[in-house]
Amino acid sequence: MRIWLSLALFCLQAASLQAAITPEELRGLAYAGDIDGAEQALRQAHAESLDGTISFAELRELATILNVSHPDVIEFVKDWLLKYPTSPYAKSLRAFQMRETAWRLRGTRFVSDTHPDALHAFSDLQNRGMNLALEAYADAPDYVLASDAVFTHQLTTKRLDWDTVGVVVDDVMTATPSRDSLMRISLLTLPQWGGVGHQGIVALCEQYAGQITDVEEGYSPDVCTIDLIHSTTPSNQAKSYAARLLGDSIHPNMLRARLRRAAERKNDEDQELILSFLSHVGVSDYEFAEHLARHVRHNDRVEEQMHALDARWQAEASIAIAHDPYNSDLIDILLRKYSLPMSFSYSPDNERAEILIRRHATAVLFDGSAWARAASTLNGELTAMDPALADPFFVNAIYYSDYYPDQIAAMIDFKSRTYAEHQLMVDYNAPLNMTDDEVVAELLCPIVRLDRLFREVCDVSPQPDGACSDLTLWARFYPVAIERVSTEGLCQKEQTAPISELMYQPMRPDMNALHEGIANR
Repeated sequence: MRIWLSLALFCLQAASLQAAITPEELRGLAYAGDIDGAEQALRQAHAESLDGTISFAELRELATILNVSHPDVIEFVKDWLLKYPTSPYAKSLRAFQMRETAWRLRGTRFVSDTHPDALHAFSDLQNRGMNLALEAYADAPDYVLASDAVFTHQLTTKRLDWDTVGVVVDDVMTATPSRDSLMRISLLTLPQWGGVGHQGIVALCEQYAGQITDVEEGYSPDVCTIDLIHSTTPSNQAKSYAARLLGDSIHPNMLRARLRRAAERKNDEDQELILSFLSHVGVSDYEFAEHLARHVRHNDRVEEQMHALDARWQAEASIAIAHDPYNSDLIDILLRKYSLPMSFSYSPDNERAEILIRRHATAVLFDGSAWARAASTLNGELTAMDPALADPFFVNAIYYSDYYPDQIAAMIDFKSRTYAEHQLMVDYNAPLNMTDDEVVAELLCPIVRLDRLFREVCDVSPQPDGACSDLTLWARFYPVAIERVSTEGLCQKEQTAPISELMYQPMRPDMNALHEGIANR
């Protein structure tokens, strides 16, 4: 009996090792906190990618399911790295998480329009991510996620000199040649990242296209060049070069180039090609799809297809955001920030929209305008509740806008309007949510503090077209609050403290409210 049980357990163990884990199962291990299981799963998948059991694309799909903004998954990967400090799987995943966070915080604005704290965080996260990427690659140079991490972080850190990059490229394309590896390498040729332009892509394709086996037959250097040029947002010069090569070929890896050409030519055949693409494109490519949709001739059929596309994106994003709750693209999609050639006839979910707007502010963190937009969603909801819950949104809007007067005026308006509504409840003997001491501490004294900051910034940098021209136009109940403060001699600390002591520091909002509806909670 004991021998039979041992044999059965051995067979079950062998079967489990042979069974390929799915991305969803790997995510389940993360939610369950099963670090050992995740390490074993990726170690096995890594080996299977090298013996041909799974493709490099399947390995990437498996591992990147954990490259998300879900706080539980981020903590899981951190813990994974602590338990397995030499794991190339944990290191590369953490590097990619850092990269995604860095870009989310930094945004895509010009440096002059980006908060210094965002630039600092971006640089710090990118450099720490590159450290992990290089360690992962040193530990497992044949693990494609490790080399992917090195190439993507090299874009921003420029850690390796060009000779070293060339050695790594050659090693990767010899050991683990794949189209996706070459695509990431090609990003280093982009002029905006210090590269030589599309001629660099031509050279890469001439050298390595013949080594790539995970594409359909016919992936010649010319097809490779067209493919990689159109895998990004190409310059006009690069597009012109690719157009001269394009011809009538319909190789699958040239689809993007053909779609861009179709958007420009706009004949009947081109229209059908675009509509065929739009019939299945998902949210991961929504910006390109939105661009193409603007180039189709509108009719009843197109109207119907655009409604179907909108519904598909909304459904897909609704599912995805449960696992990636601070993904800015998913939030933008669910807020319908895209524009499709169709008549909208949907009923917005205002409650969900408000949560998403607040979540977006937390995600981008250093964007004062995002915090201001989030603050604008709170006025009606929190006026009769606990007004202090709104403080982080207003304070962060002020801090990250560098004390823009209009943002200060917005918080004055919220506080003074809440005070006026409280006094109305007092006059009508209605049940009160705040004691008078709380009113002074949470409404009146903050108004005094804000008023002094407002007058200081308006004196230093007058803005005649904004709130500085007349605060009462922006906060009409402000005089009522200030009158009580003056009459009763309240808030002496706020009235007499040096301006430097009245300045704000960033605040963290209630995250529990923002986590409503996310997975694993």
